[in-house]
Amino acid sequence: MMEELENILNLESKYVSLRKNTPWESRDGDEVRAYHEWYDAAYRYFSRFSSIVKTEFYQTFEAAHDETGNCFCLEHVYDRIHAPYLVLVDKIKESVQDEKHLTNCEEDTIWSIMHPVVVEVAKQRVLRGFYADAVEAAFKEINVRVKTQANGFVDESKDGASLMQKVFSPEKPIIDFRKDTSQSEKDVQQGYMFMFSGAMSGIRNPKAHANEHIEIDDAYRKLAFASMLMYKLDEGKKNMEKSNE
Repeated sequence: MMEELENILNLESKYVSLRKNTPWESRDGDEVRAYHEWYDAAYRYFSRFSSIVKTEFYQTFEAAHDETGNCFCLEHVYDRIHAPYLVLVDKIKESVQDEKHLTNCEEDTIWSIMHPVVVEVAKQRVLRGFYADAVEAAFKEINVRVKTQANGFVDESKDGASLMQKVFSPEKPIIDFRKDTSQSEKDVQQGYMFMFSGAMSGIRNPKAHANEHIEIDDAYRKLAFASMLMYKLDEGKKNMEKSNE
């Protein structure tokens, strides 16, 4: 959005420069073309903003849409609409800044609900635009945390999906989410086993083995899932500590 506005400002500068610096014999053709190139681009751009099309500044600018003539006629038109044009530019800049502020607030809210470990390994990657790398880092960290918490209870060679199936087995879980030994709690344990195992097979491994590109929204969704698993691991760690007391 700001790149387009910057282009319009550059077109205006080009027109103003021609007014000042072009020899008289060349002014009419070059200057007229420059004026229309600037005005048409600005008119199309301004018309997309519902917040300004009803303002008197836009209406004054729009009224010049059908103006034609030689360079001298168009100079008078430009002088008449220049002040409203500048007001419209400032209004759009303010709108863009407000939008950026809202976006930053939204991003802050997103990171506030993420698990601290996910924030640590993924946030800077996301801010630099490395979305797939951020997701891969988060799920690799889950794998590392599971291995660390289950250290001494599982073969060190186990990794990924097979590690998750061993550690979260509903029959003999190493990291236990069950509150009791009822079938309902076994089902819960099994559900988390599938989630952890599926995360390794369906999210971590494809990222690790391919140069995959994902969009930021997809990255946030996957990182939120990684955070949920991380928080669940925190619960499992507490259960292990209690059982060993």
